Amino acid sequence: MIWFLLGCRDEAPASTENKETPIISEDLECDIDGDCGIGSICEDNECFFGDRNNSAEEAQVLLWEDSEYETLSTSGDVDYFVFSSTGSEYIRIITATDYSDGDTVITLRDPSGRVVASADNFPTGSRVSSLDSVLYAYLQEEGNYIVSVEDINTYYNTDDQFGSPLYEYSISVEEWSRVVLESDSIDQPTVSIDLNQNNSWNSVGVLIDESEDPDSDFIEIDFNSDGTHLHISGMIDIGNSDLRSQIRLLNTDGTTIAEKIDVGPEGSIIFPNISQGTYLIEISDAFGGGGSNHWGFFFIKTTDDPIYPQEEESNDLPEQASVLEYTETTTSSDNLYSYSQTFGSLTTNEDVDWYLGNNPYGEDEDVSMVLCLNAGLYGSNAQPYIEIYDSNFSLLSSGQADENDNPSSALEGITLGQGDFYIRIASFSSDETTQDELDSEDSESSESPEIIEFQSHWYEFITYVATFEPSSYSCP
Repeated sequence: MIWFLLGCRDEAPASTENKETPIISEDLECDIDGDCGIGSICEDNECFFGDRNNSAEEAQVLLWEDSEYETLSTSGDVDYFVFSSTGSEYIRIITATDYSDGDTVITLRDPSGRVVASADNFPTGSRVSSLDSVLYAYLQEEGNYIVSVEDINTYYNTDDQFGSPLYEYSISVEEWSRVVLESDSIDQPTVSIDLNQNNSWNSVGVLIDESEDPDSDFIEIDFNSDGTHLHISGMIDIGNSDLRSQIRLLNTDGTTIAEKIDVGPEGSIIFPNISQGTYLIEISDAFGGGGSNHWGFFFIKTTDDPIYPQEEESNDLPEQASVLEYTETTTSSDNLYSYSQTFGSLTTNEDVDWYLGNNPYGEDEDVSMVLCLNAGLYGSNAQPYIEIYDSNFSLLSSGQADENDNPSSALEGITLGQGDFYIRIASFSSDETTQDELDSEDSESSESPEIIEFQSHWYEFITYVATFEPSSYSCP
């Protein structure tokens, strides 16, 4: 059975309350705090800037599915709120402010006072329109949970701490309903997401169960927007969770087309050139763990980023090389350079991709080249070897992509002569090819190597040909 759960996009909740902004005043006579206006309290019949929920003991009650309005009115102000939970609940807490200099940080503590999670901006590190901070968490225990809200400068104890009676914000807590339920399977996922618009996060909570067989949770996505890239992100700050996520993106055949460990703290899966259709996301613990503290939230969206030109097969030989298309432009200092962007795939363990580039600048120019490639950083299983040759097939530079590097590979400071150059990308270096050929000639009965097909060994790269030596550049 597939559950279709709606209303789980990350947007600010609608408010039916019409709030009039009271006059902010100080040194007025008063009997109660309400006589003083926003950001002020009544002490000894006089109004002063400040509030009363400045400690856990004074925490203001936060009701479920409701909003409270408070003010960070003085430098170093921290506001505390409390709400009760029955345990085993997935929640979202959000703050929003119209104050131009406002930037709040939320911290959630369990009934024993330990930090469950904290959030500045969206959990992925990005921002969401109309929201300031968004915190997702799984509440294991029954009891009272404490939420603190403070300005980012107070949180990091900088020298720029400040407060203002105009620094008003809203805070709300709600149960999050889009979660994976047990028992789900690859054939019966309990969450299905319809990706019919771009640039909107779809948030899903998961809990990896403790069992003899490592548990996997499955999310079905129906991609039918006009997007070009699929993003699967996680919480960059996983709080008290023990989950070390391993995420695989599967096509309709159940074949892995992208895979990454520690999505969130170690970045996102970004699958380029995605086609419309149905896909599955499999989430498990990378080390086979599970239990009530192996929880997480994952965030899925599509974007309509530009598509890189794709390699043309068969380009296994230099004379079949895919021609790189270059665009010429200038720096802010009017220095000329050209760039080319390419998407490619290593379809088998024997596949070799050749590309043909050109240096269009004259002999009197000192021309420098940079190649930047990303693969494993965004969920590809490819860690290709890259080799750059001049028109006479003399090796100019080489390297191998590393899934743990950002970018996966960068070849810099390459001096180019005038005319053509070649780029070779493969799962093995040309030195290995030469040795294999020698071994084959020495063997009287050499068997053909096994051909292994790949669907998750894709890569993107940019090459720059510049009339100067670049000190910084963009990567895919």
